[in-house]
Amino acid sequence: MEAIPESTEPSRSLPPAARVAIGCGSGCVGLVVLQGLILLGGSSLLFSAKPLDGIKVTVDAPQQVTVGKPFPVHVVVKNSGASEVRVQNLLLRPDTALHFEFRKMKPGHESGPDDVMGSRVWRYNAAVPVRGSWKLDIDVVAKSAGSHEGRVDLQIGVLPTTASFKVEAVEAATAAPAEKPGSVSSKPAHQR
Repeated sequence: MEAIPESTEPSRSLPPAARVAIGCGSGCVGLVVLQGLILLGGSSLLFSAKPLDGIKVTVDAPQQVTVGKPFPVHVVVKNSGASEVRVQNLLLRPDTALHFEFRKMKPGHESGPDDVMGSRVWRYNAAVPVRGSWKLDIDVVAKSAGSHEGRVDLQIGVLPTTASFKVEAVEAATAAPAEKPGSVSSKPAHQR
């Protein structure tokens, strides 16, 4: 049997399979580096973001509500800052959704609700001018009896701005009867 002489000259090209493997490996490394840069940039933006100066959100709700019946929640965004801002989204987070359901809203929203990472999101894109305000009325329903705190989270700029409300939700049988408009009161006119 005759021996095959070994070549003293190194191979100048890689087999096709090796070239493909090297190309895929380089691409994967590039994608990992790109994802790292995106995460680093996003987290630095989030941690360096500050709430907008001059923005105040207030929420007004009744103290006692009846389980299963809509009650009004009034939200006001006041802008005493130096520039116009936009209310972009209304978020209903899972901890609030556990006790409350958001129903009708005035003004109406552009789209939604969408489910985003466990929260329900309604899109608004409403302008709040300098020294102006924006009002939102929400029909809310308490799901169960008890003392419950709810949050209204509005995305204004990059960060959400939160305002809370607290209600005592009672069953219909224990709710205090409300005086109907135009009803006759048993009190004399001078004591009303």
